[in-house]
Amino acid sequence: MPRSTLRDRGCRGCQEIGGDWVELWQCLSCGWVACSDTSDHRHARAHYEETDHPRAGPLQAVRPLWCYVHGACCPVGTHRSLVTD
Repeated sequence: MPRSTLRDRGCRGCQEIGGDWVELWQCLSCGWVACSDTSDHRHARAHYEETDHPRAGPLQAVRPLWCYVHGACCPVGTHRSLVTD
């Protein structure tokens, strides 16, 4: 899985419409970075719905991964930040 860099710290969907985000999540299948469900536009969820990539996790917080298929935290592992400084 690709590692995110500082230049990726933003939701492209929100940036295109001039929107803001609360938290950024990264798709664990392809590395796409988008805003979380706590953000108004929920671009990470839209990415799942378009691609069927099932798992994502927050870029900057250490929390369990999320599985969109099951609508629950993944039972194995904790997502560590994938951002490189």
